[in-house]
This record gives sequence, C-alpha cells and structure tokens, in this order.
Amino acid sequence: VSLLARMDPDQKVRVIWLLCLIWCLQEGPDALIRDELRRFCNPEHNRINNFVQLLKLASSTCQHFIPGDGSLPVLCPKEMTQEAFNCLSASVILLIDECFDVVSEDEYELEKLGKSVFDLFLHLLSAPL
Repeated sequence: VSLLARMDPDQKVRVIWLLCLIWCLQEGPDALIRDELRRFCNPEHNRINNFVQLLKLASSTCQHFIPGDGSLPVLCPKEMTQEAFNCLSASVILLIDECFDVVSEDEYELEKLGKSVFDLFLHLLSAPL
C-alpha cells in the first residue's frame, strides 16, 4: 500500500495494479471476497484499514480517467469509469457488512474504520462524473 501511495496517480504501474484490483473485486466470487474481508478484520492482523486505503488509491487513480486538463489519455469510456466507481462503492458496502460485527467490539478500531470509510465515500462522491 505504501509503495502504491508514493506513486503518482497517473503512473502506469499504479494504474494497472489498481485496475486489476477493481476487476478482481467486480468479477471475483462474492463468497471468496467476503471470506477475505473477514480475514482482513481479524483482530490479530487487522489489515482492514490498509484495504480501505487501497480502495481510496483506486478511486484517486480512476479520477484520472475522467477527461480533463491533467487526465490520462482516455483509455476507457465514461461508462467504464462509472462502473469502476460503482465497484468501489459496492466493495465498501461489503466491507462494512462483513466487518462491522468484529470491529464494533473495539471502539478505537470502529472509530478509525468509520473515519476512513467516510473519507473514502466523500472521495468517491466528489468525482465529477
């Protein structure tokens, strides 16, 4: 996550890696994604905030597909960009659905997850589609 965060949002390696993540989230079996999210919520490892940070990086990367001044060359149509944002939103909903019970036991982790998810939703909603 930290390596991807240090890259520019329009860097090809970051774009390809995060598009692959979005594709896996969209096309992967729902049960398998839910199992992985439950593992991320495990109090021993607690990698759920890293996953939320990955989703936020994917969101900022997808914003470079929207035609504008500093955007990437249009690689995909507007519908595909919208679908990527829909997939990210659905992933956050799955994350909350699977992890709320585990995370709600620890008030600090619940507040931390709540802030990061709220920040991600604001990031998604601010995309000018």
